Amino acid sequence: MSANGRIAGFEFRLPTRPARTQASARARLAPISGLLAAMRLSTQDGRVALCELPAARLATAPLDALAPRMLFALVGDLPADADPAALRAAWKARGVAIGWRDDSPPPALAGTRPDFLVLPEAHDPVELLKALRLARTRHPKVPLVALDVPDLGAMEAVLAAGIAYAAGRLEGDRTPQPGGALPPQARPLLQLLARLAADADTAEVVATVKSDVALSTRLLARINAAAMASTQTLGSIEQAVALLGRNALYGSVSQLLVLTAPPSLAMQALQSMTLARARLFERLAQQRGEPVPGALFTLGLASMLPALLRAPMADVLTAMPLHPQARLALESRGGPWADWLSLAEHLDTGDLASAADLVERFGGMAVVAAAMAEGWLFAVQGQSTH
Repeated sequence: MSANGRIAGFEFRLPTRPARTQASARARLAPISGLLAAMRLSTQDGRVALCELPAARLATAPLDALAPRMLFALVGDLPADADPAALRAAWKARGVAIGWRDDSPPPALAGTRPDFLVLPEAHDPVELLKALRLARTRHPKVPLVALDVPDLGAMEAVLAAGIAYAAGRLEGDRTPQPGGALPPQARPLLQLLARLAADADTAEVVATVKSDVALSTRLLARINAAAMASTQTLGSIEQAVALLGRNALYGSVSQLLVLTAPPSLAMQALQSMTLARARLFERLAQQRGEPVPGALFTLGLASMLPALLRAPMADVLTAMPLHPQARLALESRGGPWADWLSLAEHLDTGDLASAADLVERFGGMAVVAAAMAEGWLFAVQGQSTH
């Protein structure tokens, strides 16, 4: 995430993450060609790709595998026979940014200015903010990056403090609020999604929307703000349903549901992740010839709602009727659709090398990366019309 609360890019990891102060033998030997290819694909839509890896591995990587907006946090030292100045010049020519942990610079690059610095690992917001303030005092003009941010609270803290980039598994913060329940404004949206998913007739859909004045107003405002309605102002729910069709209406209602989350910088990112995951699932389902791609969209959406709305999954499952396979995957990680959730988790963590077989089952990295890019475009468009 960048300081404005948007998803700026993705962190990638080797199958075995290198130690903080020196690269492990296994990490030094691990092939990184697939990882670099995945990073390169992820930068093609203007996002950054960050990876912490042994300096010796990057020193021996082919230059044509590197691309602008790749960020490498180096661990350990360069090979003894390497020319540090020549390597830095070659990496800079490829548009690559080079940094390292604030407390463990590569010895061969000690005394040189990094393009960014990674904060020492911290386990709570207080410790993280202390490290940020210390690094800013010591390196006032160097962009700072925080990795492994433990939860949404810590993410909010470092974003408010003005960090350049922060990375962490936001989806992992699933703890509901004390006595948490679905927000009242989410319930009519979930009910409408249930009607659409059940292929209710148009009159029933219109009646559901009209039964909630706030929902009617928000939905019409959103549809009229969208590009698809730029040539015609819609004055009634009947017109909107007739013009949009079920699929577009489903997407608009889903976007409204995601935007019911409390406003904050970290929540903006979680909203983007939710919409992007839902669209990723739907797009891959279409490409695989799944008979109900809309049900996979709903699976992606529902999998993120407990974290987004800070409500128990049981409440989501009660209020949002789902395809039986989606319910089985969410409740017990059972059934054939459990692989979709596993894929999303691997994509979220950036550990694609260890998920190579799973990625191949979904068409390969190029197919998955293209679907991811389409998902993020859907998310950006969904938030820009809010």
